[in-house]
Amino acid sequence: MTGSQTIHWTCICGRAYRLRASCFPLICPCGKKTLSISDGATSRVQPTRDVVKFPCQQLGKFQRLEECRTCRTIKHIKVFACAARGECTLGKQLPGGIACCKSCGLYAPRRPEWVTTGQLVADTLGIASRLPPDLAGILGVARSGIFPASLLAMHLHLPLWIVQQRQRAVAPAGHGYRLDSRGSRIGAQTAGKWLLIDDTTASGSSMREARALVAGAGFKDVLAAAIYPADPAGLDYFGRVLPLAHLLEWNFFNSVHVERSAFDFDGVLCLDGARPHDAAPLHLPRRLAVPLIVTGRPEAEREASLAWLSRHGVGAAQLVMWPGSLEERSQPMAVSRYKAKHYLASGLDWFVESCPIQAAEIAGLTGKPVICPPAAKVF
Repeated sequence: MTGSQTIHWTCICGRAYRLRASCFPLICPCGKKTLSISDGATSRVQPTRDVVKFPCQQLGKFQRLEECRTCRTIKHIKVFACAARGECTLGKQLPGGIACCKSCGLYAPRRPEWVTTGQLVADTLGIASRLPPDLAGILGVARSGIFPASLLAMHLHLPLWIVQQRQRAVAPAGHGYRLDSRGSRIGAQTAGKWLLIDDTTASGSSMREARALVAGAGFKDVLAAAIYPADPAGLDYFGRVLPLAHLLEWNFFNSVHVERSAFDFDGVLCLDGARPHDAAPLHLPRRLAVPLIVTGRPEAEREASLAWLSRHGVGAAQLVMWPGSLEERSQPMAVSRYKAKHYLASGLDWFVESCPIQAAEIAGLTGKPVICPPAAKVF
């Protein structure tokens, strides 16, 4: 087996991998299995099928698990509601007329929605008028849930407490002179009606865990809310339903998406139009190193660009600078073609581009998604 061969594997935990032979061995994050070439004959690690990358526009809610009687490697297939065909799966057609998105002529990929921080503020304040007037305080789920919780606490002049799920603790956030000490003491102050809020919910398991945690801390009358739930079931208040194929401005740049993304420099990592060495930071990926930065900056600015990244704590595995002259760079679509070329060659899943025109051109040239934060859109 050569190192250039690509192999598809699924661990028993359900995680799917597309690997080159040279990537082995690999330890699955679940800790249940170390993947190696010799595992091909075992029953614990099995080949998987490709499924569609983006949900179809017709795709509805998960319905059930259907047993697959024709497959040795995959025992159960997820079945979803489908507006076009009644029911469907993501990657395998099943008996009884259940189609699959991968081979469906009606498949229409739904690009993920990009939600801005400004929209989060607006949608958070949008639920303030719907909340009961006798709230005793706000409980924010750390960390991103603290943002909408703080907005509501300030807007409604209420005590703010922080739910720390990892630390298994519920603690007051503190207050200034305008709010008396009723918001800072545990005991009688946990009485009354409280609002527990997070920015998003997916399956609802995190919210259920937070509910149990605050109940154990003495908060007995608690309403649950999320600004963007994938499914509002079990919530008392929510902003709007947001399908799981979404990207959030306030966490994207320090999420797992970073390790599968290529980035523009100016207008994404820093403000556009400034000198390379003193540009003001904009979005800083600090949790994970960036695999690839492709910029229109000329090669002469490499040292200044690397120094800027180092100064702001941004790691980059590869920095690709414009190799030609400024005159060549000014030609129509020259920069877009150059970025598209490196995006395709990288094999990465996302490109983050500051210019809406270039974003549309790169998406058209590659057929792959391009995120444009200034346009608040995924092309």
